[in-house]
Amino acid sequence: MQDATNTDGAATTTLGPSRAAAGPRATRGRIEDIAIRYGVALGAVAAATLARLLLSDTVDSGLFLFTTLAALGAAVFGGLGPGLFATALGVAAAYIPTRLSPGTSQLDIVNAVAFAVIGTGVSAVGEWLRRSRADAHSFAQDLI
Repeated sequence: MQDATNTDGAATTTLGPSRAAAGPRATRGRIEDIAIRYGVALGAVAAATLARLLLSDTVDSGLFLFTTLAALGAAVFGGLGPGLFATALGVAAAYIPTRLSPGTSQLDIVNAVAFAVIGTGVSAVGEWLRRSRADAHSFAQDLI
């Protein structure tokens, strides 16, 4: 935050530079930030899916076990959007192989819905955590 004085001498507070003054550099940085956050989500789900496939003989009932961790990591790192993206990818990654095999059970569908609900909640908490970290960082910068 920056303090400024307007024309009549009263103090005003601004929350930082306006977006118009930020220019194309800030826009490019924001796009790169978004790409990194969603890329981490994609990579986490890909790694979780690979781990699940490699350990399918060992972990029998872990259809969403690894993708839950991927959604959690994506949400904590990237916030709501990447967390929801990882959740949707996790459902797709778990559902497509079972759909290709005969006999998709109702239990698989219930597990997918439960995972989607949990992933949505985790994503919301991850967004709250990401915003809290940004607020704390901003507050610490204001103290310096």
